[in-house]
Amino acid sequence: MNLFILIAALIALGSAVAEPTNTNELYHVGPYNVSFSLPGVRDFDENISGPTTFKTWKGITGTDCNLDLVDQNTGESINISFIKWDTPIANDAYKNILPSENPAWFVQSVYGDCPIFWNIIHQYRAWLVRDEYTLIFLRSDMSRTAFAKFVVSLRVD
Repeated sequence: MNLFILIAALIALGSAVAEPTNTNELYHVGPYNVSFSLPGVRDFDENISGPTTFKTWKGITGTDCNLDLVDQNTGESINISFIKWDTPIANDAYKNILPSENPAWFVQSVYGDCPIFWNIIHQYRAWLVRDEYTLIFLRSDMSRTAFAKFVVSLRVD
């Protein structure tokens, strides 16, 4: 009987330990509702800037806004930048700004295949084309696993 109780307790403990903890986040950044999930318990300080208007030297206009997050538990940070042009050039901009280096790996996001880049200075970074007007730039010093989960779970409405 004691063996049965011990086995039942170990099974219950094992299932409780096996459940990963995720933090689901939701932010309003300019005209966007941004949501994503990250592994672990997170306590973010947020800084939202914009939207601000811009005009390039070629006369192209648009707006940009940013979400900067710093996790008070780990010190890790995330930056999400939105660039929305007044003309449909997001796909062309995406092709022009991708680094010349090879991606570290790819993940599948709701916005398509997403190349992930890494280097010691910029850490992990990625670009996503939301629509023909909007480009999203992501940057973080989180772990590879956390950044991948962030990119895969990212939703912008």
